[in-house]
Amino acid sequence: MIGSNVSAANKSKIIADEYIDLSILLKSNLDQKQHKFLYIDADGKIISKEKESNKYLDIEKWTDAFIIFMSIYTCAHPTKCHELLKYMTTIRMRVSRTNGHGWRQYGEQFRRKRPQAPHSSWEHIDYELWLLYMSNVTNPPNVHAPVAYTSTKTPNSTFGKCYDFNFKGL
Repeated sequence: MIGSNVSAANKSKIIADEYIDLSILLKSNLDQKQHKFLYIDADGKIISKEKESNKYLDIEKWTDAFIIFMSIYTCAHPTKCHELLKYMTTIRMRVSRTNGHGWRQYGEQFRRKRPQAPHSSWEHIDYELWLLYMSNVTNPPNVHAPVAYTSTKTPNSTFGKCYDFNFKGL
């Protein structure tokens, strides 16, 4: 069964529309126990500490995690399946059209807002978040870069220029 590795506490959070880091859905309980490391603190004591989850999923792993999320969520909210698919399609479409990681922040913030409006639709874009995260292209074209221009006209050619408009304002 999809999501069988997810703890009961995390399943309850998903069903209750509480925010959950999707990256933890990809790890089994056994894997989580193995992700500990030892370090020596300032007093020279050896301490065992769990590694923090990797929040920075690529779109492929994010999709895998979201499918697990959907399988758990739709058990309690079966009528929301179409909305969740639309939400996932929106995120994946954004990734396919531009560079950058705004989709990641949008998805996280969108899911963080869900507890305040649990009856809102997953399929409707939150335009405030969209403007903040999704429309922000990390590698915009350099508009100040010089543009190479070559002309086949001679320097004295007046073709294509409107001297009356440029110099007289007509």
